[in-house]
Amino acid sequence: MNFTSYSQAGQSAFVHALLPKTDGTYIDIGACHPVEINNTYGLEQLGWRGVSVDIDANAVALHENVRKNVAWVADATRIEWDARLSQVVPTIGPKVDYLSLDIDESSLAALNNLLRYDLRFHVITAEHDAYRNEDRLRKPMRDVLHERGYWLVASDVCADDGSPYEDWWVSREIATSAVPFKSHNMKWRDILRQGGIET
Repeated sequence: MNFTSYSQAGQSAFVHALLPKTDGTYIDIGACHPVEINNTYGLEQLGWRGVSVDIDANAVALHENVRKNVAWVADATRIEWDARLSQVVPTIGPKVDYLSLDIDESSLAALNNLLRYDLRFHVITAEHDAYRNEDRLRKPMRDVLHERGYWLVASDVCADDGSPYEDWWVSREIATSAVPFKSHNMKWRDILRQGGIET
């Protein structure tokens, strides 16, 4: 199955390698532009259903013009997920294939809010920006995800300049297929290459 990743750092290529299907589901928090450096556009092109969330009304307006799936103007640290997801037809959740989380300083609060609800994910890419925040976001995000039983596959995924800014997680159900991507403090292209994906 041909796949094009539009992600800035190969996140959707990682997701597609682990979940190579056409009927997946996603929640994209901090979606920003609907196509450029977007973690879910390529998956939507395959047929995935999902919800994109951004606090910027202009970004969401672009989504509504370009994307097939739902986009909300919302503060992800305060969303009542049960009520909002029940409005989506067909409903997304409680099991969701992919969570993309990228809202800078608010990522931890958004994650904590999301995990209050009965939602489970197969793959999570979560930005912590440790290159400038050190452990202020990274450690509590890791603690809560470890506590929920997720496996940290790629810790401190690095940008092209070597700055560690993100972690990639998987559920225990798909941990075996994620083993080739196991890494620490590696550039994202090298992680994908290690897992057999050329960029």
